[in-house]
Amino acid sequence: MTPLPAYGGTFAFVLWNRHSVLALVGLAPVMAWDSQRRMGLVFPMSIVPDRYSGTYSRRGAWLAFPCDPWEVPTEPFEDDSTARDWWGDVRVPIGGGGTPDEACLDLIERLVAIRPENVSGPNPGDHTYMWTWHIHWPDGRRTLVDSILERSEWSPADP
Repeated sequence: MTPLPAYGGTFAFVLWNRHSVLALVGLAPVMAWDSQRRMGLVFPMSIVPDRYSGTYSRRGAWLAFPCDPWEVPTEPFEDDSTARDWWGDVRVPIGGGGTPDEACLDLIERLVAIRPENVSGPNPGDHTYMWTWHIHWPDGRRTLVDSILERSEWSPADP
């Protein structure tokens, strides 16, 4: 593993596989703020470079998956036809962008557009709320994803 300065002032490691960088894994959660100044913290999240630079994902050079690094699907990084088919079928919120920060923010926006399973809070320290989603992957796996946001209510017009 190669240590790198991470985005958001934390430290990270890069895991490599035969195709590309497998994951940018933060030692601390990645914090980001979108254009509306909403704080976002997503856990779990794995930020990886898109092997095809957005050709099939249509999301950009970096991807943010709402899962742990060892759970990132391999299909988006395999041969052309497998990657194209996977991206054509997937309905999981996966962020993307030209930088890891943009991919993180895009994941937050894609999650916020989906009705959460639960919203709890506010946290007495900073008045934020914990939003929770159950993500259903094409292979049948389920991932519990949490995000800390500055608001408590979801509406279909979000973001």
